[in-house]
Amino acid sequence: MEDSQGAKIYRFTPYFLWVSHLQAAGAVLVGCCLIAQESRDGQYSQGPIKEGFFGILFLFLAAYLVAQARHSAVFLARDFVSVRTVWGTRTLAKDDILGVKIDWRSGIVYTTFEPKSSKEKPIAVERFFSFDEEWTDWISSLPNLDRDHKLQVV
Repeated sequence: MEDSQGAKIYRFTPYFLWVSHLQAAGAVLVGCCLIAQESRDGQYSQGPIKEGFFGILFLFLAAYLVAQARHSAVFLARDFVSVRTVWGTRTLAKDDILGVKIDWRSGIVYTTFEPKSSKEKPIAVERFFSFDEEWTDWISSLPNLDRDHKLQVV
């Protein structure tokens, strides 16, 4: 899919969308059960923090999961790469990319674009998106900082 500026848009894989919506449904179910428990127990609820509070937190979590699934995207244009999340958009010009490395954080694989300038922040992209051959070709054309770093250490 392309946007109005000609950038290729990558969205979450169907499997990850399904998992995300399933997690959101579970959070709604737990949240509603906790709120119902609070309203049933009323003033006799045990503990300093009532179940209803946690129920509301679970409902916010469900809203976040749905918003993340619908809103998150990666844009690949002729001159830049951009990652849009619920919290904002990060963009890095292709000319400003020093290279790429693969990171594992909490069991999730990230492709991280390292900028040439220390003033810019790296951009990390999860592997949950439906990337195509164009993306793979572009990534493989960038310097592999993991491989280059390992060669320097040996």
